[in-house]
Amino acid sequence: MKKNGFTLVELTISIALLSVVMIFLLNFLTLVKKEDVGIEETTNMEIDKSVISKTINSDILKENYINTFSCTEVLCDITLKSGAKRSITIDGNVVKYTDTINNKVLLSRKTSLPYTLKSTSLTTIDKITFVTKNFEYNIEIISSGSSIKICLVAEGTADIYPRFAPTMEWDTAAGHAIAKAAGKELYHQDGCTPLAYNKEDLLNPWFIVK
Repeated sequence: MKKNGFTLVELTISIALLSVVMIFLLNFLTLVKKEDVGIEETTNMEIDKSVISKTINSDILKENYINTFSCTEVLCDITLKSGAKRSITIDGNVVKYTDTINNKVLLSRKTSLPYTLKSTSLTTIDKITFVTKNFEYNIEIISSGSSIKICLVAEGTADIYPRFAPTMEWDTAAGHAIAKAAGKELYHQDGCTPLAYNKEDLLNPWFIVK
């Protein structure tokens, strides 16, 4: 008479194989979950970076750039060349950018991750770094040639490029042509008058690309 069923040995082997498969699936699902969380955190961080950086950089440009600043992990005090004073404060997941003279909050953003601050200089805004558990990002001044910076604005990687230092016509002419073709322009520091060429004095005035 034929009997259907498993012997104890067969049952033990089956359970062992099933355990191996379940452990593999569990580890795989854990890795997928971690990757999804990492992607979500990175995306949220980039959104935070974009909003915070754009607000701070636009205000700094409007107020004629930075004179001095100093930072702790939760506070940056900034003095601008126009005489205005600003602060960046972090309280848990909330980043605030404030006009301290008029006690006016210019930006208040609840971020996806808690940040702290660090800086590399006490006299220039060479870099302010927002730091969290797994990520950090910088609001920084990047040193490169004028033509490269003009092209970054032309392609949309940068929003604006202010140049408050000497350049000559040959430093900007090629980049200016690319910017114009992309619908951008190089203006005098008034933000209205386009840069002119073939002048008797080939030295450019300070300018803004936008």
